[in-house]
Amino acid sequence: MELIWKLSDSDIYKIRDFVKKHKNPNVEKIINKNINHVYRVIDKDSLIKAMLICLMSSETDSYPESKIELIFNEKPFLLSCQYLFKVSNIELALQETFQTFGVTKYLKKVPKHFSTNFDFLVETDWDLESEINRSLEHELTKYDERKLADMVDRSFKGFGSKEARSFLLALGVTKYEIPIDYKLIKWLKNFDFPIKFSKIALQDILFYHFVSDGIQKLCEISEISLLSICFCYIRF
Repeated sequence: MELIWKLSDSDIYKIRDFVKKHKNPNVEKIINKNINHVYRVIDKDSLIKAMLICLMSSETDSYPESKIELIFNEKPFLLSCQYLFKVSNIELALQETFQTFGVTKYLKKVPKHFSTNFDFLVETDWDLESEINRSLEHELTKYDERKLADMVDRSFKGFGSKEARSFLLALGVTKYEIPIDYKLIKWLKNFDFPIKFSKIALQDILFYHFVSDGIQKLCEISEISLLSICFCYIRF
């Protein structure tokens, strides 16, 4: 099935105007990191940070409140790879860290998934870090990005297609595969997206691909950056 987009000049103006009005303060940062590679660092700590914040966003359908930012802003980073290597019970250590900072929202699932995912990274000798760095040796195509995002999706517990793309976005390695969240669904409804769907439908990876293809086409026709419609918040 192929989506055929027919947009009038007024439609294109409407889309551009909507994007301009709804840019959040982090859009420029997102674009700089993913397109211009400003402050982009791919290492073990950056993977841990991105994985953790995406797990938390999965639990709330939004990015964590300001309390949790204190954990990420601590220097040195409290949950660094160096620290976690020394911890006997990572799940408990993360629960205690959340409680220390007065954060109780994520205590149930996030520490468990975080611990499992950290063990996965160690057991696979951080192959994901190596794969991401190898992918950056050349300009990624749309196919390359999707393949990388789907690999992240399969690798991490507590992740889905949206979280995998948020992960790559946070690291600064994507410009085509973006997270599709409830805000983006609402955005699509404003422009009569031809498929009606819910957040639950996006749990199917093939359907996610289908919707993502449509969004990419819409932005291409309107000559706007896909990253300019990332209404999610990447705060580190």
